[in-house]
Amino acid sequence: MMKCHRERVLAAVLVTVGIVLILAPSAQAQGCLGPDGLTGACCSLTNASLPPLPPVEFPGTGICWASCGPCANPLDIRYDPPVLVRCGVYDIPVFILAPITGSILSGTARLDYTRTWEEINDDGQSLQVYRFLMKADLVAAGTLVCPIASATEATHFFYGYLDYAFNCASASWEPATALYHSCDVFGHNAATSAVPGPHHPSLSVGIVGPDTPANTFSMTVEMPFSGPAVGGAMRVQTPATASLCNTEEPIAAGGATLGYIGSACACPLGFAPPNIYSAQPFSGTSTCGSSFNSLFPGSPLLWIHTISQSFGRWTGSGPGTPYPGNEKVWSNEGFYAYTEGCTSDLHVDMQYGVLTAEGFTVVPDASRPWQSTQNFIDLASNFSKTSGIVPPFNGVLFETNHLIYANF
Repeated sequence: MMKCHRERVLAAVLVTVGIVLILAPSAQAQGCLGPDGLTGACCSLTNASLPPLPPVEFPGTGICWASCGPCANPLDIRYDPPVLVRCGVYDIPVFILAPITGSILSGTARLDYTRTWEEINDDGQSLQVYRFLMKADLVAAGTLVCPIASATEATHFFYGYLDYAFNCASASWEPATALYHSCDVFGHNAATSAVPGPHHPSLSVGIVGPDTPANTFSMTVEMPFSGPAVGGAMRVQTPATASLCNTEEPIAAGGATLGYIGSACACPLGFAPPNIYSAQPFSGTSTCGSSFNSLFPGSPLLWIHTISQSFGRWTGSGPGTPYPGNEKVWSNEGFYAYTEGCTSDLHVDMQYGVLTAEGFTVVPDASRPWQSTQNFIDLASNFSKTSGIVPPFNGVLFETNHLIYANF
């Protein structure tokens, strides 16, 4: 039986860990309230306007869901400065330490930039948030949170996101992150995975942070949002030139819908609480002729459209609460049909990403009027092909071809 240390061996650990927010020079005008340069005509290329990103280090929590029931241990999370690979794409060194056990999870992750927006925190300060989706094959030394290490599983595929929020008043960066490693039925599916199971049939693992006294993370089961999107965008992430990005393709208001079928425990399958997995159809069309539709491929591909897995929520509120405020978070994964409007090519994608909801108040963006709500979905493909669609589809890091992001 794994022992939980949710109490964190309390004050001593918290004082030792702390949270490090790296200051950025305000003279560089880090883009407070400024655009990222990705809007433009259909099927065109553009320069991205993104600031230099600092290293960040902060305390977090490692979550193990055993038969959908959570248990947690404290973590130290460190992201070194991202290194630009091509327009909007970065590599970032990751180092995660479990101080109680001394185990380590480390490697280099791939970051795919999706979008930026403004929020107002509970002190009335303006934050500019830059969202990056993250995918990584990480190496474990020890068992970290769950006994997921395996002699046949040299690396562990994690996916999720990393937000950099620049506080325009204090000229400091405030991070937020969530990463997920799914159970065998998804991550190690015998028919689809590059690392087929069995490895950990009833176990899945999450990493979330920051988790501090100023904004504690709670492993509650949250119902994901659904309904018509107020708007969003799609973007091809494989441009013809490494120095330019494809312009984003807007989704008109009501042009995308995120549905809800139901919730259950998927590892193992059952309908008694806690039902942390939800099945959500998601489809949309851009003003440039691109479209996407989540798929329900059936057995042995056990994804029912988009699978949203609840992590829980941050609980802080009021003055002094750091980013992301009292925000909820879910992981997402699923098979998609994606048609590129500029080429008419139909792709089969494996998409990974996150839902986030609530948190600080979002300020409407004149260049993206739809980006005015607190409910976000952000997805990046990990497998994408027009032909030769054969496994493996998942289980390891592949290139990103398509991005989808919307507000509800």
